[in-house]
Amino acid sequence: MARRRRARADRPAGPVWPLRQSTLAPWEQDSADSATPHSPPQRLADQPALQRPHQVAGATAPGWKNASDYAKQHGLVWAPSIGPGYVDDRAVPGNTTPTLGRANGATYDKEWANALDPATGGLPTWVSITSFNEWHEGSVIEPASGTPPAGYGYQTYEGAYDRTGAAAETAYLDRTKYWTTEFENRRAGSPADLALNRPVTADSACAPSEGPAKAVNGSWTGGIGDKWCSLGAAKWLRVDLGSAVTVGRLVVRHSGAGGEKASWNTRDFDLRTSTDGTTWTTVASVRGNTADVTTHAITPVTAQYVRLDVLTPTGDGDRAARVYELEVYGR
Repeated sequence: MARRRRARADRPAGPVWPLRQSTLAPWEQDSADSATPHSPPQRLADQPALQRPHQVAGATAPGWKNASDYAKQHGLVWAPSIGPGYVDDRAVPGNTTPTLGRANGATYDKEWANALDPATGGLPTWVSITSFNEWHEGSVIEPASGTPPAGYGYQTYEGAYDRTGAAAETAYLDRTKYWTTEFENRRAGSPADLALNRPVTADSACAPSEGPAKAVNGSWTGGIGDKWCSLGAAKWLRVDLGSAVTVGRLVVRHSGAGGEKASWNTRDFDLRTSTDGTTWTTVASVRGNTADVTTHAITPVTAQYVRLDVLTPTGDGDRAARVYELEVYGR
């Protein structure tokens, strides 16, 4: 039995027809013929390959933009379906259908990002989460025991979002709370983080698990590994926003925001912007910081790249720079 979780909608419930993007138009008459005066049809524009597990399709969003555009032009519901992964090899020996690993949460984040990104059809009416309660299909977001019965091949969430032990057991539900909040904020018109899950580079990382992607993953409460860390001689972090956009505010979440020492908060740093990744303009210079979170309202500029240069990493002489999140907003 499949459990479907759907974000809150503002439309009345009614019949829902999943539509292939390539055959949307012929379904219009079918939908109208099936409607009743008291239950208006709610047609669902979904990914074109319906026979493919939705969780697999969500990683690449095939046809989502076209389906979304059609739905919005015709007053239809646009509801992409996502999931944390899908591996049903245990349930289907000799399986030849596409599968998709969880990648410790990276898959789930990618699918949510695709669902909300205007480039791939966002902002949707709803987002459905396909979470089958058949554990062997690998699509569950429900809490998972860290010590399942041996001999059955059950997977745990150990390592998801850098969590271990008991903290890992609710990793996907906790992450769902983050993304549903982000969805509602965007629906309400709250500014979106332009740096969220964008390509990012850095001078170095203290460990493979503390790379620059951790600074733009939308999370800073996943434990002390949920950060970018650098011990390099020149400590810097650079994010590509994908295209030239207006930047008016930047937020940096330092060591204390992630639960580490406040004395490790980034002491001296510069924030810079660029349209080409070569010529940079300093938009904020901070010296002597002790705050866990710093917010920098700047004169709006056009930029595709944002860079954080760490000059003095901490206030107590520790040599490592620790940044839990770098957020970029248009306002």
